[in-house]
Amino acid sequence: ELEKEQGKTKEALALAIKNEGLAEIRRGQAVKLADANELLATRETKARLDAEERRKEAVKLAEANKQLAVKEAKARQDAQGNEKLAAEQRSLALQTLRLVANDIDAQLKNKPALQELRQKLLDKALEGLKKVARSADNSRAIDHETARAHIELGDLFLTFEGAGVTQAQKQYELGHELAKKR
Repeated sequence: ELEKEQGKTKEALALAIKNEGLAEIRRGQAVKLADANELLATRETKARLDAEERRKEAVKLAEANKQLAVKEAKARQDAQGNEKLAAEQRSLALQTLRLVANDIDAQLKNKPALQELRQKLLDKALEGLKKVARSADNSRAIDHETARAHIELGDLFLTFEGAGVTQAQKQYELGHELAKKR
């Protein structure tokens, strides 16, 4: 019986050793599983943090785009104001040149002794008129005021002898072209 008992003890010992080995394997698997879960949790946390960082960056970019849009709208508004002001100044210059040319022409036209002075004064007015015409030509605004300015320039060029007719025709054509575009 002792042998039987020893045999049972040996079996129990072998079983205990086997169970301890299995337990060790399971502990190892549990540690690996815990490590994998920890790694997965770390990656998820990092992904969440990265997503939050990208969201914050997107918000910053959206705000910057909004500010740029506001600045662009202001710049466009300023440009339109400057364009309108330039058209008004061009119109004022035309009116002034018309008054000066008409006044010189009316006062000196029938005075033969002053024809040379009349022509010199009208030539000076013509120089200014050509500058106003260039300004109107370079204007980006295709509007009623610019078309009207070209027609007025044409009328004023007719006041001058010689090249005035050619210049007047050019201004009338420009005014007509602008009016057609409207």
